[in-house]
Amino acid sequence: MPVQHLTADDYILSDWGGGQTRQIFIYPEHCRYADRDFIFRISSATIRESPSTFTVLEDYDRILVSLEQAIELAFQDASFLLKPFVPLSFSGADFVSSTGTTTDFNVMMRKGTEAKLTILHNEEQYKIDLNPDCIQLWFVAKSEKPVTIGALKLAEKDSAVLHHTESATMHSTIDIVADKTAIIFQVDMYLDND
Repeated sequence: MPVQHLTADDYILSDWGGGQTRQIFIYPEHCRYADRDFIFRISSATIRESPSTFTVLEDYDRILVSLEQAIELAFQDASFLLKPFVPLSFSGADFVSSTGTTTDFNVMMRKGTEAKLTILHNEEQYKIDLNPDCIQLWFVAKSEKPVTIGALKLAEKDSAVLHHTESATMHSTIDIVADKTAIIFQVDMYLDND
């Protein structure tokens, strides 16, 4: 099964107004974040300036998770306390500012497409159903020991990506073995088959 192992050396580092971003994954692979031509993008950013203003992305929806401290997010009509490891979905067209510092995990999807974030924790072993209609990514958000995904061993902040192919559809599940301290994000990015 073609599962790709990504480490910090594979992530693309760039600056944004409030800190730095590590691009973990972009699809299609030839796309560039600056060109806004991607369908899916997954990144992890530091928020070191407080307050900070998020980049407006009118053509995208977002899912945001804090990996460290809680931060306050201010939208046009409301505010929200983003607690660690609790995902929040919102439109990239929203004007959002944040108060506080943290590192986040960020899923961006072009409007009209779908991505789902599932947080795996409090178990030592998982048997994950594979979906041939999507790209699946696992990110080790937290773990004191290596996490085994299929045949790969991942350290904290490593990722594994499965691009489904005809041969991959022969397998219906993948095994994940983790320490009880582990928190793993699973992102399912659904491909348009029309």
